[in-house]
Amino acid sequence: MIRRWLERQWWQPKPGAAWFLAPLSWLHGVVIRLRRTLYRRGVLARGRAPVPVIVVGNLVVGGTGKTPFTGALIDALSEAGFRPGVVSRGHPVAPATPIVVTRASPAEHVGDEPLIHAARGVPVVVCRDRLRAARHLCAHDPAVDVIIADDALQHARLARDIEIELVSAERGYGNGQLLPVGPLREPLERAATCDFRVFVGDDAPGVRRAGPPGSPEPWLVRRALVYPRHLLTGQTAGWDAFQGRRITIMAGIAHPELFARALERHGVAGTLVALPDHHVYRADDLARLDDAPILVTEKDAVKLARFADARVWVVPLRLELPTAFVATLTGRLHALRGAATRSPAVES
Repeated sequence: MIRRWLERQWWQPKPGAAWFLAPLSWLHGVVIRLRRTLYRRGVLARGRAPVPVIVVGNLVVGGTGKTPFTGALIDALSEAGFRPGVVSRGHPVAPATPIVVTRASPAEHVGDEPLIHAARGVPVVVCRDRLRAARHLCAHDPAVDVIIADDALQHARLARDIEIELVSAERGYGNGQLLPVGPLREPLERAATCDFRVFVGDDAPGVRRAGPPGSPEPWLVRRALVYPRHLLTGQTAGWDAFQGRRITIMAGIAHPELFARALERHGVAGTLVALPDHHVYRADDLARLDDAPILVTEKDAVKLARFADARVWVVPLRLELPTAFVATLTGRLHALRGAATRSPAVES
């Protein structure tokens, strides 16, 4: 209840009543800046992976499309001739030792999002320490020549070559304040240190897109839902198969309402069952629903597979990266690949 009240304050133009938490935001900012200073001065050691590292993350809490963006990045890099691998914390599991993810890995052991990446046929390793994960990945698959660190913008221990900040095009930076007064994990000035800023979603009017002075110009990447796929048979069906029918929409993601709205744009409306992000599914989650078709996200599907019945359909989300964005990014990677020397690894 308190969390819901806070979130309403976060996504308003001004914090309003949440200002009474300002001392906590100030303390949060002091801790973040101190930690970054300690890393910058070498008091806390960073470590480097054997290959270039691209970090994908966000300054704001909640969903910004990191998983579909990482998937699109995997596809773009593979098409450009790279062999990408992915490291992830494996939220909410966050194993202490590195685990190589396979398509058969249980979500309760490796998290849900890594399973989506592994389904693309790329090597994936999860560990709460992304530096250990990156080194383990390269040892496991020496062909990997670039690592994507999913949701690792704040994981400063892992040295990175390219940082990509993702922002929701519908929500932007909210009220622009640090937690808990606002939705920011780090001060907004941090956006100026990232190599790319990408707004994911629709180009919503009135959303704050300007970053601090020196911030890179933002790119806009739009979402697109793909035709629903039957979870058991793999059969696809057009939107007309679900229009005008009684439908259940079930989502355990950061913002389930965005999934429901996206379906509405395709003429599909139903009863939304909104569950917490990274919800751990059980058989009774399906048993308590009626016989209407159930539309879920890919993130939900990897955890529902063992319980699923004929009602469940998966609606994949795809992002199409701008050609100029991909060209700029791969150009940076080619320059890194061609560099004569790299900084020596820092062992920890």
